[in-house]
Amino acid sequence: MTTSSLIINGKDALAEWGIVPLSNLIGELLAPPPAKDPVKNTSRLEHGSRFLLPGGRTILASRDLTLDLRIRAASESDFLAKYNSLIRELESGWLSISTDRLPGLVFKCVYLSCSQYSQYNGNVAKFILRLNEPNPANRS
Repeated sequence: MTTSSLIINGKDALAEWGIVPLSNLIGELLAPPPAKDPVKNTSRLEHGSRFLLPGGRTILASRDLTLDLRIRAASESDFLAKYNSLIRELESGWLSISTDRLPGLVFKCVYLSCSQYSQYNGNVAKFILRLNEPNPANRS
């Protein structure tokens, strides 16, 4: 399986932070977002229920994404520099996520948390980022 290059806020994640996406990056990005609950009316005077779909279509809800990533560095000092730079990027607010495997798609996300962090040694760490895509219909 080919490793996808990951772009975060226009920066190559491998070159900038030593980040390599682990499992299922494409599947996580392309998973269909949930639909918002439609406007529904249930009357005792009618069988079933009435649904109102604005514009005759389903409206998408925000969705959470989980990105499984690894940081690799040449030394412990290089690791700490890359790690601190990544933390500053996450704290910046909006994250634009893209990959070479999905040309033309940019996922606009907000950083929520790091749900898991494991440092194997001074040069490698695995972590899982939780992001939220507030508007899945707004991808460029």
